[in-house]
Amino acid sequence: MPKNIFDAAMDYDFEAVRRYAESGNDLNICNSQGYSLLTCFVIGYYHTKESDPEEAALYEIHDESDYDFWDGYVFKLQRTPMEDRGDGIPERLDFFFARGADPNLCVMVNGSTETALMQSVCNHDYYLTKYLLERGANPGVWLFPKSDYEKRDREYWLMDELDISIMNGDKGDAAGLTLSIAQLLWEYGLRDWSGYCIELNKETGVTGGHSMRLLF
Repeated sequence: MPKNIFDAAMDYDFEAVRRYAESGNDLNICNSQGYSLLTCFVIGYYHTKESDPEEAALYEIHDESDYDFWDGYVFKLQRTPMEDRGDGIPERLDFFFARGADPNLCVMVNGSTETALMQSVCNHDYYLTKYLLERGANPGVWLFPKSDYEKRDREYWLMDELDISIMNGDKGDAAGLTLSIAQLLWEYGLRDWSGYCIELNKETGVTGGHSMRLLF
């Protein structure tokens, strides 16, 4: 195994990953942090994305303290279907899955771990979240040790992450995006979850919860 394959994935270097796989190496491996090669590649995807020029210009008008604007803003990446992004992400992830990549592979190291799905949810990327769920990503993967949380809390950490976004001020279009991702997680197995700000109804799916009623 090349020593730098995880670094290559973190750099979103698909050609290095492709050569590694086509040389007969297994894609289902984890680094010293317990992250799979797929997870590292998704992390690299977000870390290496260049700022959209139009959005960069918005910072000239709305600085980071303009919460009224940014709390409701949905970034271009989050609004763009994967096939329209022009960065090769669907084809590159298809390569992983065509070679048997396990989206749920992770190892607990130093009290926590991460998955590709965790990355897509925390980046509020509806389309990548949907892509991963359709290919077997499990939103109930345990990301923290059993001693830290009750079983229910461990399984629903991703929903808690969305809940926190609402409590921290998401509103308008951003809040709508958060609810859409919560709906996806509900559809793929987290059906008994209910949080402070988001309510999931077993019959109708996601509905506005406590503070959501103040936003719409």
